[in-house]
Amino acid sequence: RYVKDHPERKAALDEMGFEWRLRDHTHRQQVGADSFQQVYEALKLYKEHVDSDLNVPTSFVIPMDSGSTIWPEDLQGMRLGAIVQEIRDDDKMIFGYTDRVRQLNDLGFSWEEDNT
Repeated sequence: RYVKDHPERKAALDEMGFEWRLRDHTHRQQVGADSFQQVYEALKLYKEHVDSDLNVPTSFVIPMDSGSTIWPEDLQGMRLGAIVQEIRDDDKMIFGYTDRVRQLNDLGFSWEEDNT
């Protein structure tokens, strides 16, 4: 709140080169294209087979089922709901990647959690 309600303070920090989203830079370095692609594929399957609105509940984990015709083995056990929440809240996997944001938008990604 030190800065939020005081634009002059934000401007002064901007002039000094203050890094506002340092935590997100860490996420960006940790998440490669392969990891994002797995999440993207999981979201496509979720949309097709579970719920077309892509409002993935935070508790949703891709089921472990070796005979699954829906979920490939490399996606089974993925905490998809938690990952979606991190994307929404922390920009995890997407900060600095406009192509990833565009892919999620094109898929119909739900940026706001629907608690209904």
